[in-house]
Amino acid sequence: MYNSLRIRNFRGFHDLVLDDLARINLFAGKNNTGKTALLEALLLLQGVSPEEVIASLRQVERQRRWVERPGTERIRTWLPAEMEEEILLFFHQKDLEQIIEISSQVGESVRRSLKIVLKKWSAKELRKELSDLFIYEDLLRRRPIDRVFLFDYQDGDRNYKIFYIIVSKKDSLIISDELPAFGASSYRGARDFFLTPEIIGDYGNLEKTGETEIVLQLLRFIEPRIDRLITIYDDRRNEPMLYGALRDMQYRVPLYVMGDGMIRLVDLAIRLGNARNGILLIDEFENGLHWSILPTVWEALGETARRLNVQVFATTHSYECIKSAHEAFSKSGLYDFRFYRLEYVAGEIQAIAYDRETLGIALEEEWEVR
Repeated sequence: MYNSLRIRNFRGFHDLVLDDLARINLFAGKNNTGKTALLEALLLLQGVSPEEVIASLRQVERQRRWVERPGTERIRTWLPAEMEEEILLFFHQKDLEQIIEISSQVGESVRRSLKIVLKKWSAKELRKELSDLFIYEDLLRRRPIDRVFLFDYQDGDRNYKIFYIIVSKKDSLIISDELPAFGASSYRGARDFFLTPEIIGDYGNLEKTGETEIVLQLLRFIEPRIDRLITIYDDRRNEPMLYGALRDMQYRVPLYVMGDGMIRLVDLAIRLGNARNGILLIDEFENGLHWSILPTVWEALGETARRLNVQVFATTHSYECIKSAHEAFSKSGLYDFRFYRLEYVAGEIQAIAYDRETLGIALEEEWEVR
């Protein structure tokens, strides 16, 4: 688990510090205070490739062509140019002279960090930096190097690098070490569709390992009659769909007729089940959930996250979401929950942390904490 997090010169953050992170962490704040950017930073630190982070959170469409070689490194190129623009926007105030640094304390002793820096290397300097680049010379020959973005990961005493080589306005070359799995990570975006074929495929992964009960136990907090979920391929829709088997019904019920709340909860449960020993990121937690079931959802989420050793980072705009989380974790007897409000202080985004007592007083007095 991440015990602390520091984000410097990334997106809207000049220097954001989060101490005393908990099992479940909830972030609120006005628009444009960096809630989604915070999740981006965590995904990058977790080892998710930058282009996947951009595509997932910013909804930037891209077309990629992979060129692989034996060994631990690979080359890939992407189109279109919007991706390069998105990397430029990683830099605070688009100042490319700054070094982006995302760092954390993991557990008791491991420090993990990511530095992103613009390198103005020539092709000769780049070849020197990459000692085995000779096998790539045909890709770089007669192609002017515009700029190189270095993503430099440090995990304890281990170092990994990704080189984003911009060779023209329409083409980019990516050379990377094979990043290790720093831990499972699952992200739920505010604009994502629920129960996509990919997520249903993730449920299939749980079926293969015999771990579907993880999902079912969470769902039974809301619908106690659920016996199991079944994946059935729908020829009309040309995609897999999930059906629920209820104890008092002889036929299977498509999840889409069980209501948006159930669909949202199943989606959340599958992502949680696939994040064992890792992190789960949820943008706008309350989306698709009626306020009345939020306390039960928080209770179930907390219990399952403890059992799977998952750390959760979520954002919200909802007062009811904050209040229900505080009440659910207070009732559990194990208040492994931390609430943060992101706001501008002296022109810079800062995180205001609320412990159990402070948040309780704020909610009781009906102070604005969103």
